[in-house]
Amino acid sequence: MHNSSAVDGPSEAQGHPYTLEVGSVARDTRRENLVGRVMAHDGARYQLRPLNGGVEWEAPAEDLVPAEQSDAMSAEVARANAHSRSRP
Repeated sequence: MHNSSAVDGPSEAQGHPYTLEVGSVARDTRRENLVGRVMAHDGARYQLRPLNGGVEWEAPAEDLVPAEQSDAMSAEVARANAHSRSRP
């Protein structure tokens, strides 16, 4: 695996079209397009954490797609808005 890309090419033998690298950003299509950073994976199961912090969740590879830049930006804007609302 290399760190310059979120996707490590076809992995159809494992039943999904690509492998997401640890540290890459993915969108979970089964969970209302929740966006998270890949923290780890065990075969075709991935552990992700929301970009704006929170509890990790697990998802099968077939539910994940590499996040677009706009997905990551939306999550970052949501985090910034939440932070600004928490200030007195």
